[in-house]
Amino acid sequence: MKTLIGLGCSHTQGCAFVSRHPFPGPQAKEYMYKEGNDYLHELASDELKKHYGTTHITTGWLTDNLTWMGKLNKFLKYDTILNFGLGGMGIEANIRTMRNFIFQKRDLSDCLIIHQLPAVQRTELVGKKKDGEWCVTNRILWNEELGKENLMESILNFNKDYHANKFIWDIYYLQELIESKGGEYRCFGFDWNNNQSEPSYPIDIKGRIDEIQEFTSLQHNDEIHYEQYKPTDIKDVLNSINWLHLSNRNPKPKLHDVKLLNYDFHFTEEGNETIAKDIYDGLQIYKLQQEYKLQQELK
Repeated sequence: MKTLIGLGCSHTQGCAFVSRHPFPGPQAKEYMYKEGNDYLHELASDELKKHYGTTHITTGWLTDNLTWMGKLNKFLKYDTILNFGLGGMGIEANIRTMRNFIFQKRDLSDCLIIHQLPAVQRTELVGKKKDGEWCVTNRILWNEELGKENLMESILNFNKDYHANKFIWDIYYLQELIESKGGEYRCFGFDWNNNQSEPSYPIDIKGRIDEIQEFTSLQHNDEIHYEQYKPTDIKDVLNSINWLHLSNRNPKPKLHDVKLLNYDFHFTEEGNETIAKDIYDGLQIYKLQQEYKLQQELK
């Protein structure tokens, strides 16, 4: 029984299509109710309701019909899709989700995990909300959750190249963990800033590899090591990650473009279908690359 797992942010989860947060949790309870074993959500605008001929959809229907995962599975024809997208969240939340899933499942030999990488700026921190409750939030959501402008930059002196360095290693070790359990891991940046001949690095990484590498050197200079120790070049780590090669299709349209949801720039169902085709092509390219590497090793 084959399982497709999608990791990422709102562009994976599909939460733009529905009102408020579309999955179970404290923030969502007042906006949704159960229908059988699934959750029912109201579509986010009158235009979307008219377009789809209904006022509410289930989580399962959203995943299967509107997201890039559902569109991709039309090609892959796997038995199950697990939507692990988290609207507004970042790489740390994605890794936490997979850690919990792996701890419970143990065997991933039937799983293909495709990771749409959120922005590096979504670095998590713990803070107290206005009502005094503790929460885990990130730089993007900080102002909304806690109401304090630019606090992360002013207190922690946020540097995205440092966090990009950290996240490259985190992604690598997530891949190692998944593969150690028999699963397959592929990832891609969601910025459409590359062509099919190169890895789909996020915009936070592409063109900034030298700046990111500086933090490897900086950390090494600040630490005491045995003479045999040498810091790893971040380019070698990047090359060890299973990046998909995606074409620069600049998928369109977005919800705002076709007047389905004003000022929302997530992709429409048709845009997600274009992304799915791109990912499928990327999976075929990856397969051919691995076959070529194996042939070279056997020579």
